[in-house]
Amino acid sequence: IIDVVNQVRGVRRELGGTIDTERLMVPELEAVVGAFATALGTNERARALSGLREFAASRANAPPPGVDRHTWAAEIRAHELVMSRVMEQGEGYLEEESRRLDRLVRSESISANKRRDLMLRQSALANLKSRMAQQQQQSAVSALSHSPRG
Repeated sequence: IIDVVNQVRGVRRELGGTIDTERLMVPELEAVVGAFATALGTNERARALSGLREFAASRANAPPPGVDRHTWAAEIRAHELVMSRVMEQGEGYLEEESRRLDRLVRSESISANKRRDLMLRQSALANLKSRMAQQQQQSAVSALSHSPRG
């Protein structure tokens, strides 16, 4: 029955109601998120966010194969919201919002559509956190490899 629902809704739900967001991350969206995660300053992050908005304008009505337009638009909006909030509130937002969304998703008082949108936002948060952590690790390794040895 889950396969039938997935086919009809154009999304990949897994047992337990979670969403497989892997297929929502097309290379162009990955590139924009990666550019934001690796940005070294506010200006570079602003350019990456602008790139996401351009991507949204050009691809909002062209979801990847097998994904419905609503889910695709919600995925793009989730990334835009997360990136905007990081610009406004700093990287601490990622952890705070992750905890808040965890509580909301577990709540039984929200609708299925709202839960889906929150799960997409969780995915956007997790993706950006992961990309930023990778960048920090690479920067640390690079700094160690270029430090003078005594």
